[in-house]
Amino acid sequence: MKEKRLSSVAELVGSNIAERRKQKHMTQARMGELLGITTDSLCRMERGIIAPNRKLATHDAQSQFAEQQ
Repeated sequence: MKEKRLSSVAELVGSNIAERRKQKHMTQARMGELLGITTDSLCRMERGIIAPNRKLATHDAQSQFAEQQ
């Protein structure tokens, strides 16, 4: 049961990441570069396969992403 719940959270977070990235007209490669992660990792996050780690929740990572147009 707990595993399913975590999967749902990862899917929700991932879909929000993808939506936000697309709103900014950004490729996965560019967003990954800004956040310091690989394109593959970002792709898996957006699909809900893995959840973002604490590194992406930091103020610096969020600021870099928010500043990009």
